[in-house]
Amino acid sequence: MHTHKFPFTLLVFALQLSIFAQTTQSGDTVSLNSAGHESRTYNEIMADGIDAFYQTDWEGANKDFELMQQLAPDDPKGYFFASMIPFWEYFFVKQTPELAEQFMAESGVAIRVGKEELRKHPDDTAVVAMLSGLYGYQSLVSSGENNIRSALRAGRTGFGYTQMLLEYDENMPEVNIGRGIYHYMVGSVPGALKWLTRLFGLNGDVETGYSELKKAAESESHVSADAKMILAYLYNREERFDESLDYLSALREMYQKNTIFHFVYAKTLENKGDVKKAIEEYNKLIEMDNPNLVQLTEMSRENRDRLIKE
Repeated sequence: MHTHKFPFTLLVFALQLSIFAQTTQSGDTVSLNSAGHESRTYNEIMADGIDAFYQTDWEGANKDFELMQQLAPDDPKGYFFASMIPFWEYFFVKQTPELAEQFMAESGVAIRVGKEELRKHPDDTAVVAMLSGLYGYQSLVSSGENNIRSALRAGRTGFGYTQMLLEYDENMPEVNIGRGIYHYMVGSVPGALKWLTRLFGLNGDVETGYSELKKAAESESHVSADAKMILAYLYNREERFDESLDYLSALREMYQKNTIFHFVYAKTLENKGDVKKAIEEYNKLIEMDNPNLVQLTEMSRENRDRLIKE
């Protein structure tokens, strides 16, 4: 199996966003503006933060997520959303040990608060989904840092929460995603490290992983986009670039202002060897010049210039 240094968007994010938006218990909580007047409700703060996140205004998003934590310190949502910022930056912008450590620390807080919330409300599927996702993300970051043992441990724990969702509805697209990630990750462990999967009692198959993810991608649910993003990454990793580009093209249409998806699309064209189109896409990114992700503009310019010289 061939691998590339490629920005990874494993976003089961919209899953938790959609579920949380429907189950917020702090909807009547308000923040005060500088004049001391009531301004936004808790749900409005969350919605603003989510919108800022998808527009890659991470500084603005983080302010809203921190405000959520202040207003409702026992609610895991604010911690979960805040931890997604270093997660995305790690996989999209630059994979550094510092960002990995930041994500692990922030997601650890979200997990602790989430577990306490689940103890109080054992049937809260939103929290179960959040914990499943967070442990899956921790598994991916650990794998990115070549800590396979920690990756498998987190993956096993996350799959345990996915199995809890099965008790509610085994046909949920969210379950398809959880099973798909689990099977692909376990099934793709290199032969020399298979003993670790046996040590942890894990058994997975890559093709089963693809099958589960495709079911979610083809569904009409709010997590269809998440599955598309996962498949786009995995197909790129397996050098099945045309299939990856199909999913990325759809995602660019869905999130036209999100420069990250444009960058991933350009990078995939480059990996495919379609230099002319890759240069065109990098030029578009340079023109977009996202002030919230200056690094992305700089990387696009560097990649374009390198391809022109080659």
